[in-house]
Amino acid sequence: ARLDHVIDHIEKKHTKIGALSNALTSAKDRSDTLKVNTIKIRSELSDTDFGEALMKYEQISVAYQAMLSTSAKINKLTLLNYM
Repeated sequence: ARLDHVIDHIEKKHTKIGALSNALTSAKDRSDTLKVNTIKIRSELSDTDFGEALMKYEQISVAYQAMLSTSAKINKLTLLNYM
């Protein structure tokens, strides 16, 4: 009877340890998933889209060159040419 009692006690403790182990494994899996999601979101927010950046640069560059060309033409005008 004592041996059965000890075996029952060991089985209960083994079951409890297994449940805790499963809970820790689940928590670790959730933590890993959250870490990957966090890295992905941070990457989407902070990384530069090179195509978009190049397009913006080209637009600004063309606008700047047009402004320089216009100002050069205006500077060439004299008062006589303007009249």
